[in-house]
Amino acid sequence: MFVDGALAMSERPCFFVPLSIGYERLIEAETYERELQGGDKPKEDAAGLLRSSGVLRHRYGRINLQCGQILTLPELAEELGLDLGALTPAKRRGLVTRLGNRVMDEINRVTAITPGALTALVLLSHEQRGLTFAEIEGRAARLLAVAQKLGARTSPTLVTPTGSVRPESLRESLQMFVDAGLVEALDPDRLSELDPRTAPGEGVYATVENKRLALDTSKNVIVHFFVERALVAIAVSTAPSHIVAVETVRERVRELSRLFKVEFRFRAGAPFDSIFDDTLDTMRAEGELADDRLGVTAGPGHRGWSGREWLLAYSSILRNFVEGYRIAARSLAELRERPLADKDLVRKGLSLGRRMFLEGSIRRWEAVSKPILQNAYEAFSDLGYVVHREGKYYLAPDVGTQQKLDEIEATVAKYLLVPS
Repeated sequence: MFVDGALAMSERPCFFVPLSIGYERLIEAETYERELQGGDKPKEDAAGLLRSSGVLRHRYGRINLQCGQILTLPELAEELGLDLGALTPAKRRGLVTRLGNRVMDEINRVTAITPGALTALVLLSHEQRGLTFAEIEGRAARLLAVAQKLGARTSPTLVTPTGSVRPESLRESLQMFVDAGLVEALDPDRLSELDPRTAPGEGVYATVENKRLALDTSKNVIVHFFVERALVAIAVSTAPSHIVAVETVRERVRELSRLFKVEFRFRAGAPFDSIFDDTLDTMRAEGELADDRLGVTAGPGHRGWSGREWLLAYSSILRNFVEGYRIAARSLAELRERPLADKDLVRKGLSLGRRMFLEGSIRRWEAVSKPILQNAYEAFSDLGYVVHREGKYYLAPDVGTQQKLDEIEATVAKYLLVPS
């Protein structure tokens, strides 16, 4: 619509401004959390606005606004070799696609890491029951250093003039999440809530299991900075052997990239092999990976972590996505009886995901998410597992047996198994 308007007024310049608006904690987190779990989005009206006055009694952190490179249609048309005065429908779609991709790339590039987003990332990306403040600070500093090397911007409140993490910014974010009921501050000696009079930063911080989805909205603001390394880490750390041939790693990462192509934006304008080789070289140079005569393995590490600890940390960042796709894969069995409308398949997938969480098949509550399942079904359609037609999903003709469905789930589940 906007592109049509801009093309109709070619004599007047039209500028597209990519804006990244970062929230440390969403004001409507509870409503959004219900939507993620399959609830309907409530209608917005004046009564709802009046009822929302209670939000003013809570803390939501700071909003961070960043502006990307301003784009124009003539510049994009020149990149594509198009004449704006003679666009066929296909060329117009190509122009709109290029604009959308460039806007998203710019938003990802300029998104600033805030204390809330970094704290949420740390809290949701480990395998312990809880973390002390010292552990949170250490993990935050390491992950921030990686993102900064990739050119990530940071909010002024997060870092000192030298670029290191401000501990007080993490404490404020932790307290914000504690006050919101998303995180518990526990006394390790009594296994009870920490006395409010205790000095900030003491005790153990643990996520509230059924509130992890709300915390996940803060984490996802910055997860894109780690996707490329995380895919390599998953491919290496879940392989049957601790030493993996480079070409095997390449093919495993390629498979993961295809699986998650709806989920993540990869580096624009670069082919897969170039991105993979660059990522592998960087991880080698930093000691996260090391060469062996048979392939690559965990390296000596850096910043106080071994290479294996780095691989597990990166893998943990994306674990909820892998688990979510496993839920979606298992839920395809629902299509054996009859095709299902989009919303009905998602509803059944969410119900199945809750059962899988309770029985221990998956570990991350935030994997049971409506957007993750929707993206997974779209990816499965692209991969030929299902057919999407007239608002319904059908099993593909060659995916009719339970054995084939089990193979599809195994294709995803193998990236959750970490050899001892």
